[in-house]
Amino acid sequence: MRRDVLKIDIATKTLQILVVGDHRHVDFQAPLAFLDDVATVHCHTDLQAVLRAEDDTLRNVDLIVLTQSRPGQISLATVDALHQLWPLAPMVGILGSWCEGEMRSGQPWPGVVRVYWHQWQTMLAAEVEAMLTARSSWQRPRIMQQTWEATTDVADTSLPSTLNVLVSARQPATCAALVDGLVHCGAHVWLAAALPPAVKPAAVVYDAEYVDRWMLREIAVLKRMFSEPPLLALLSFPRRDDVAATLEAGAWQVMSKPYRLSDVVTCLKGLHLARGQEAPRRVSGRAG
Repeated sequence: MRRDVLKIDIATKTLQILVVGDHRHVDFQAPLAFLDDVATVHCHTDLQAVLRAEDDTLRNVDLIVLTQSRPGQISLATVDALHQLWPLAPMVGILGSWCEGEMRSGQPWPGVVRVYWHQWQTMLAAEVEAMLTARSSWQRPRIMQQTWEATTDVADTSLPSTLNVLVSARQPATCAALVDGLVHCGAHVWLAAALPPAVKPAAVVYDAEYVDRWMLREIAVLKRMFSEPPLLALLSFPRRDDVAATLEAGAWQVMSKPYRLSDVVTCLKGLHLARGQEAPRRVSGRAG
């Protein structure tokens, strides 16, 4: 998600966030850059670096973020030690693409909410906002935290009744589910073949599975047909190259599947605000 279309009303950086792990990896640059904008972030590569840090602000940590690009980088002993140091702080893991099979074949961390790098930014805005009022799903008692991926919705799923959204999908069942969900949220939803000439969509949602030349061609065709509204592409477990190719083909934003309906709604609200701006042509992040 592009940071310039996220709207979080935080006057000062009141949240203290501790980041532990491979935080310089390219997969984590964009989410950590966003955290820098809304919180005071303390980044350390491992537990020993945390223990060596002489920083009084670490006495009160609101959120612990583990960044792991490959399985096994952060041990269960490290997770347990962080739990003991800050027993009230929720712990969230941002995982790289190489960790996608860890639930089946690895040792997932206990008491840690799991979010993959391509899911993080769509969940981040709502969860950080919710943390300010103690309503975040990440702030449940640790005994309730499972090693499952985060699925709880905290965001407002209402869309303006005047919002026209064009939906295009390869699979009929996927298309029907997406249309039903957006209609339930209040939007006017149209398919390309049934769009009246007088209706100008505010956003286009394109649902695909994986990136191939046909998928990229379909995005290019949609952009030729509807050049003004920004396009949101939904992809299954995208890699960085997939995201870059999809943006280059004309998409404004890429979201991974499976998704939460509230994530799609949050993105559509951001796309509506971004309409008329120049679309990005690269994956944003911070150097480091």
